[in-house]
Amino acid sequence: MSASAEVAAAVCGFGAGFDIDVREHLTEHRTALREFHRTAARHTECVVTWVD
Repeated sequence: MSASAEVAAAVCGFGAGFDIDVREHLTEHRTALREFHRTAARHTECVVTWVD
């Protein structure tokens, strides 16, 4: 992992042992979340997000 990838992982709150591409990881999870919201919208369901 390059120094910039390590910095990106640290900025995102991932620990020092995080050894995969941060962009790939976040893109994968963003895609899953987007599909979740699309499915909810198709079923006219609400999604509540709680951020503490």
